[in-house]
Amino acid sequence: MILDNLSRALKTQNWFAAGVEFIIVILGVVIGFQVNAWAQARELRGREEQYLVELLSDFRAMTDALERMEAQSRYEADLAEAIDVLRSCPPDEAAWAPVRQALARHRIRTQIFVVDGTYEEMVASGALARLEDTALKAQIKYTYSLLNNNVRVSSAANAALAVSASAVIVGVVPFAPDPDSLFQVSVAPGFEFQSLCDHLELNNAMLDLWHATWSRERVHAGVLEVMRETEGMLAARVEPAP
Repeated sequence: MILDNLSRALKTQNWFAAGVEFIIVILGVVIGFQVNAWAQARELRGREEQYLVELLSDFRAMTDALERMEAQSRYEADLAEAIDVLRSCPPDEAAWAPVRQALARHRIRTQIFVVDGTYEEMVASGALARLEDTALKAQIKYTYSLLNNNVRVSSAANAALAVSASAVIVGVVPFAPDPDSLFQVSVAPGFEFQSLCDHLELNNAMLDLWHATWSRERVHAGVLEVMRETEGMLAARVEPAP
């Protein structure tokens, strides 16, 4: 209809009418683009909010897993007690229980459970870059940088030290399958624990294992604190106030 009117005005050289019709056409195109852009922006904002909801779920899963792991681990304190027993070298067999326990679990490793599917999708789609909350955006980036770089590098270094220590332990202490043990193995019956008192290599291996465990548990505690902070910021953003 508008194009017909414009064509008719041009044929009759009615320049005023032609100009009006032309402006109407241009306005219609501009408004159409604006409406489409508004709809796309609204869709993007909705998707970004959904990303944040999913990211909150990911952080809760990681935080819960790390909290349970840390609550059940506490190996550093057990190793410290075992090292004290080694140094004192008690004659009483029962006093060696901490060493028996620490040796039985020497191969148990813990690591942070990283869920980054939603985060990677946010980065790839540009949703993270478009996030207007700069504080939340910076916190999310910092947390995943901590998880993907510092923690993994630290975990690899600590794991290498622990593996080396475990190799020494296995070469010195005999183990036997123990289905009743949480670790499925235990020190072989009849082993003379006092033979470890002056075993320098074994004592050094226990110290290395303690150091690796101490470092890992400190890293995990620091990461857990950051993850809780990020989780709180996400919850404040996507969950309605009570």
